[in-house]
Amino acid sequence: MDKTVQKNINRVVFNPPRPQINDEIKYTAALKLAKDNPELNEELSPEEIATIIVEIAVDCCSRDGYYLAKKLDDVYMWDIYAQSVEILESYDYLVNAELKKAQEEWVKTNNIQPPFPIGTKVTFMWGYEEHVGVIDNIFEFDPAFYLIKTDLKKESKTIAYVNKAFEDCWLAENDEGAQNYE
Repeated sequence: MDKTVQKNINRVVFNPPRPQINDEIKYTAALKLAKDNPELNEELSPEEIATIIVEIAVDCCSRDGYYLAKKLDDVYMWDIYAQSVEILESYDYLVNAELKKAQEEWVKTNNIQPPFPIGTKVTFMWGYEEHVGVIDNIFEFDPAFYLIKTDLKKESKTIAYVNKAFEDCWLAENDEGAQNYE
């Protein structure tokens, strides 16, 4: 497996790529949820509960506790109570925690390093628009993320900080739109 960073002019691609939410991450989170809350369905094993949660957690709302509870009621005829919804609300947190662990392991195993030094002007997407900012620091709460200082509202000159994955920003082609934030 090639563990190099490839630069495609201004873009950075890591090989292997950053872990994303997948069925394994969803299953690990669902299994933890099921083991910690067997009252979700006392007739099933934690493994069976986890498998069902992953099966229904496939679309945009699939980590929302109410949505999951409704699906479990509609599709599997589970008896759902307010406490069930409350328990299922923690699924999103558990999925994100598992993703973060996988990304931390990816950084460690592949010796992922920042491709651009602090102070570099970069371009990134925010919403549907490209923005230019300056890498201010490495974001300490998520693995392989920059803290970028930028002016998201050019008309008001409001400085903002944006967290972006190393691979989600690229070298600014010029200084146009970039501010001097020093």
